[in-house]
Amino acid sequence: MEKKSIDNKWHPILEGSEAEEVFEVVDEIAKALHHPPAAWIPREKVAVEPYRIARGASLAHGSSGIALFYAYLSRVPAASPLFADEADRFISHACDALETVPMEGGLYRGLSGIAWVVQHLQGFLYEDESYDPETDPNIEIDRLLLDHWSKPEKFDLWEGCVGLGVYALERYPQPGAKTLLEILINQLDRLATHNEKGVTWFTPTETLPQRSRLVYPNGFYALGIAHGTAGVISFLSRVHALGILPDVTGKLLDGAVSWLLAQQQGSDLGLLFPLLLLPPDNKPKSSGTFGWCHGDLGLAAALLSAARCTGESSWTAKAIEAAHASIDYLNELLQKTTYPDATLCHGTAGLAHLFNRIYQTIRIERFKEEARKWFHHTINIRKPGTGIAGFSKYSMNEDGELAEQYDPGFIQGAAGIGLALLGAVTDIEPKWDRVMLISAPESVTPDNG
Repeated sequence: MEKKSIDNKWHPILEGSEAEEVFEVVDEIAKALHHPPAAWIPREKVAVEPYRIARGASLAHGSSGIALFYAYLSRVPAASPLFADEADRFISHACDALETVPMEGGLYRGLSGIAWVVQHLQGFLYEDESYDPETDPNIEIDRLLLDHWSKPEKFDLWEGCVGLGVYALERYPQPGAKTLLEILINQLDRLATHNEKGVTWFTPTETLPQRSRLVYPNGFYALGIAHGTAGVISFLSRVHALGILPDVTGKLLDGAVSWLLAQQQGSDLGLLFPLLLLPPDNKPKSSGTFGWCHGDLGLAAALLSAARCTGESSWTAKAIEAAHASIDYLNELLQKTTYPDATLCHGTAGLAHLFNRIYQTIRIERFKEEARKWFHHTINIRKPGTGIAGFSKYSMNEDGELAEQYDPGFIQGAAGIGLALLGAVTDIEPKWDRVMLISAPESVTPDNG
């Protein structure tokens, strides 16, 4: 198959000696991920081996995310041809896992995330060929999702309707993608909460992991991308731009943006928007994890992306306001503490990439400088000789204790850090962040069928 040409509208923001240092770190990550560490297993998991296989193949923590890293690395000029082979090796491992153990449908920990990577790499590495269902590697995944997972009771990006919808968007216009999107939109409509402020989605306590149920006994309303309304908005804007169920998507989209903007709070609280609203009195929670998953910056990127889909200039203005507020919040935060890790989810590389994506979309220099600063933080917090190329994170271990972990994966590990770093030093647009719902989307062709 013939290689595709690269869209060079993306511009590197680190050059010269700064870029050389980043490339050295990326090379270390590539070497370290050749034999990634095994995922730890929470003690409450009874079926240890199936869980290990599923986690080890997942987009969040395993082989499919690592394949994404090697695929983008293989497109760097003068890159080793072995990197493309590594991408093939890791995605093959993930696909083998699909045939070995039963998996849930969710995007970041389930089969739709692995399938998303397979689909994305088909379009990224090679010229599209005429569609042939006999050779389509994802045709069986589509059937499984339509038959068993198309009506999840969770709405979110991480493992609910929005996440499955992100996979369907990557597949579109292949057969089955439109049908899946229509089912998911109707399911989102069914799960929506309507009130005087607009439309939102509630996370009930019974859908949370056991430990989180103790922290949130009454559930919550989340505002961010990974688990909340901002992710729904970004997703709905893409489906609406395609002209799929426009009456439903238009109603939900307008209501969701109205609800989200109604949650804006006083600037004296630090954040422009709370992270969560906690029932029964919907008290705002404005401290905790801040990054892509929760907080003003991820929300800004999602809203900016939605604005690009819809042409709503007022959404762009609010996104810029939230991004500026994030800078002030983070500067104040850095005076009190240091960022604990470099992950995409809520670490320094994630912050850097969010600022970089926002800068590349609207070309405001302040965001470029913030991106540069956070990429420097990412390099500076490395501990060479430890972890994966010097990177680790702190999270709960199998004993429920906060401990240093070595995660090779995409959203909370070394593969994602490497991808963000590549986006800072090359002109290869990081279209992989479509799976995070923060890309400025390419032009879309409305569906007329």
